[in-house]
Amino acid sequence: MLSNPAMMRPQRQTKQAVVASAPVPAPVPETPVKFYVLEDWLTALVTFFISGVVFFYYMCPSVTLQDSGELVTGSYRFGVPHPSGYPLWAFLGWVWRHLVHYGDPASQLCSFSAFTGAAVVALMTIMAKRTTLIVLHAIQWREPLSPVVARLLALCTGIFVGLMFAFNRGVWLWSCVPEMRILSVFMFVLTAFLFLKWMLRPERLWLLLLTTYLYGLGIANHQTLTVMAAPFVAGAFALGLNRILVRQPLSLRLADIMPDLREMWALMSAALLVMGITFWIRIWLDTRPEVSLFSDEYVTMSVGAPVAGLILLGWFGAMRWLSWRLTLAITLVVMLGSAFYLYMPIAASTNPPMNWGFTATREGFLHHITRGQYQKLNFATPLNSDFWIQIFLFIRSLGSQYTYILAPLGLLTAVLFFRRWRQMTLQGRAVLLFVWAAFATTSLGLMMIINPNVDAQTWGIAIKFFAPAHGFYALLIGYALALMLAWLWSHNVPQRTLWLGLGCAAMLLAWSWPLRTNWALCEQRNHDFGYQFGFRMFYPGGDYPPMEKDAVLYGGTDPGRFVPTYMIFCESFAEKGSRYVSKFMEPDLTNKCATFDRRDVYIITQNALADGTYMNYIRDHYDFSRPNPDKPETIAKFMPWQQAIMRFAWKRMGRDLTYPKEPIFIPNPDEVNMAFRQFIEDVRAGRIQAGADIRIENGRVSVEGVGGVMAINGILAKWIFDKNKDKHAFYVEESYVISWMYPHLAPAGVIMKINKEPLPAPQQDPKLWQDIMQRDFTYWDKLLNNFVHREEFIRDVDAPKAFSKLRCAIAGLYEFRGIVNAAEVAYQQAISICPDSPEAAFRLANLYMRMNQTDKAIQTLQNLAQRDPFNKQVREALSQFEAIQSAMKPAR
Repeated sequence: MLSNPAMMRPQRQTKQAVVASAPVPAPVPETPVKFYVLEDWLTALVTFFISGVVFFYYMCPSVTLQDSGELVTGSYRFGVPHPSGYPLWAFLGWVWRHLVHYGDPASQLCSFSAFTGAAVVALMTIMAKRTTLIVLHAIQWREPLSPVVARLLALCTGIFVGLMFAFNRGVWLWSCVPEMRILSVFMFVLTAFLFLKWMLRPERLWLLLLTTYLYGLGIANHQTLTVMAAPFVAGAFALGLNRILVRQPLSLRLADIMPDLREMWALMSAALLVMGITFWIRIWLDTRPEVSLFSDEYVTMSVGAPVAGLILLGWFGAMRWLSWRLTLAITLVVMLGSAFYLYMPIAASTNPPMNWGFTATREGFLHHITRGQYQKLNFATPLNSDFWIQIFLFIRSLGSQYTYILAPLGLLTAVLFFRRWRQMTLQGRAVLLFVWAAFATTSLGLMMIINPNVDAQTWGIAIKFFAPAHGFYALLIGYALALMLAWLWSHNVPQRTLWLGLGCAAMLLAWSWPLRTNWALCEQRNHDFGYQFGFRMFYPGGDYPPMEKDAVLYGGTDPGRFVPTYMIFCESFAEKGSRYVSKFMEPDLTNKCATFDRRDVYIITQNALADGTYMNYIRDHYDFSRPNPDKPETIAKFMPWQQAIMRFAWKRMGRDLTYPKEPIFIPNPDEVNMAFRQFIEDVRAGRIQAGADIRIENGRVSVEGVGGVMAINGILAKWIFDKNKDKHAFYVEESYVISWMYPHLAPAGVIMKINKEPLPAPQQDPKLWQDIMQRDFTYWDKLLNNFVHREEFIRDVDAPKAFSKLRCAIAGLYEFRGIVNAAEVAYQQAISICPDSPEAAFRLANLYMRMNQTDKAIQTLQNLAQRDPFNKQVREALSQFEAIQSAMKPAR
């Protein structure tokens, strides 16, 4: 590498130089300088402290309403969270909770998020500060920048980028909740940080190997990190291009060019080998008898990728265009890093409370790591109109985060790159190429892979994946500002010292903008709505009694199953004095917080009963066949190493005391198959509509489609209810409607109780239903009055959605019972809680249509359309309702 900026540009030979007979001297190699110096670390310490104070102050007090319930349970109790498992976060969180004992389990892991978020900011600060110096020296200024000016601009840019990124929505929010997403952002930034350092010290191959190892390890936290392979290749290409251009005389012979690109070829060959090995493992995990290396669904990756990688390795290695040792080393360290996924079968073998996917088996591990329960990837293309809406929404998010004044400045670096490419230093080119490649792949590339829907709720969920892209773009904005101030200085504008000072001061204070604009969205201090959501299931308050001992709770929505899971398996087991105590509930409920312990409750997901892997792990929790090392016959189904792990964890991890003492009936595999057969027979007999795609292959039945899957879930839920209702009370937090439950349901606070026998209809016992409605509306009126007078609730994104869904479910019960007025009021309450709720608006609109109140139905959907203009379903429903209204007019 060359330290002298002038020496780092490709030299143009004059005519005289071409004619001269004397040989052109080789460039003088630079004396390596430290890439990160003490000043960089001190600057990073400043941003670490500022962001850390904000993150810790505003972190949530307990469990939240997205995924934190099951994530905390998975990590805190050494288990396996939702697909793809996030084993790195789960294990690190488990280690962290043994180091930090302050607060309840959720707040302990939230402190891990806050610390990780501050570390992300520090890394970004160092990377921004040092690369800004390189970019500043990439340009030949009219008046050379003095070292003092360059260092001042770099320091201000580092702080600017670090703190602008810190208070970006994707960093600030996820640093204040106990989830794995901020660790994902950390791994993006860490790998970029180390790769850039290697690009500037390419002789230190250990840095490249460390980067690729952490890349594999990061994939074991979140698979979106795979997209960073593209900027790594782009960076290696830039490094090779530097070698080509610095050689004197310049040679374009293949034999000279190809070895200069050796690291790029090594990365590409290793990527192909890693893909091949990954698919070989996948084929071994796939237990279907028809699967082999040459199966149509696998042959391209299982044979094509490794063969291409080996050809590249053998051919280019023989030509000395790449190092086969480096290639194999990169392959090895990436696989070693991603091998952290082995945490999942180890943790699953302890029978943890959160054992999603039952990854102790090959089938379960494959299903989990490939996210088999979710929709298959559907790549976006520019031919789809939604693609351009996605681009618009992403650009709008950049503008909202960095202001519409600063956001366009990032494009100046692209203009500089293409217009001044020949005049730039080699290092400057390489840095800009890498950062732009990283931004493109983490924004456009990731968007094409995820292909999120453009309705407000889905996009609000998807935007969290683009935090790394926002970070790389903050770098580009920082470079642009530094270059603009450097231009003013070098052109000796009047009062340039004043302008430089004002510009630097503005950069140092710019982070106050995202701090102010994102505060309402990101701050989580006193947001105890997740805790209240879970606590009130067991102790609703009002005139409702507590949930009975040894009750069975069917969870439906994500918060409706995740939060009570956390309350049962984490909050109930928290150390004395560390449980969260909410000061925002009624006094009698607040007094119960410190002694909360509902480990007696059986929590079952109503939507997952048709999933074989889920049934495996729920049987191990509650069924008569559940494993117990003291009863060897119950663990005979496990392999010897798994039996050893279970024996080790049985008492050491408290698995012997984790679940209710008395087992209950859970359908075994044969009974689950009976439910599938019953569903198929009902469909064939015309008793129910399929609502799904039914396929029978090699004797195995698969059902795809919400309607069909929920029908099977309903059958299995009914069997569990019928077999256990004599000894256990049943409750449900409804997600999708299960029809058989409605005759049994009655409101029980925020959720509903499934009574042993069907309740009489309102026409049969009007007094009963009058009492039910009075108690229900009194309860919800008081609860909503409490919430709407809390600014935290009004600002919260998830709480209104979650409680609106709860109210909507009870409104559906009134609609089923034909109590139209009560249903209308309850739906209106659901909308008042969350005006953005599509479900509440659609259900109320459909109710109005059945009441022949078309105008009200249309108005309801128009109100939603104004808040969610890109929601196709709303537009389609509006068109249908308006067509019905038009058709009805002539008849009037």
